[in-house]
Amino acid sequence: MRTVLEEVAVEMEDFVLEEGQRLDDETLIKMRDEGMEVNEVDFEAFVEASETIYSKFADEVDGGQEMIDAVAALRSKQAPLY
Repeated sequence: MRTVLEEVAVEMEDFVLEEGQRLDDETLIKMRDEGMEVNEVDFEAFVEASETIYSKFADEVDGGQEMIDAVAALRSKQAPLY
């Protein structure tokens, strides 16, 4: 059972990411249309500014570097943030 669930999860990953992005985009449009002001974020600048935190986390937390690497791998699959 677990193997089947893992296989389906892998098969569905791209669809789920794309659908999530589509829903996020629609929601953002609706919020702006209703007058909400949305701040744009310089994602790369934020990541760069966080590098010292990542280094400290990797040094001080058991398994920290592996967690950072896992997040980086997920980030590379993700659609760009606003």
